Amino acid sequence: MIKEKHTKEMSENIPTIDLRIIKGNHFIANKKPKAFNNVFNKDIKKSKTQIIGSL
Repeated sequence: MIKEKHTKEMSENIPTIDLRIIKGNHFIANKKPKAFNNVFNKDIKKSKTQIIGSL
């Protein structure tokens, strides 16, 4: 696992990133599937839109 502090530092150096943190551990997708899927699905849709828009 990457510490939250380090995750935030890395995200500050990636201009296109939209950092979202869901509190939990390595099994967050298993323990909080609705929260994880909500964030994941929004990011996938956003990525697809950006890729299609750049063609």
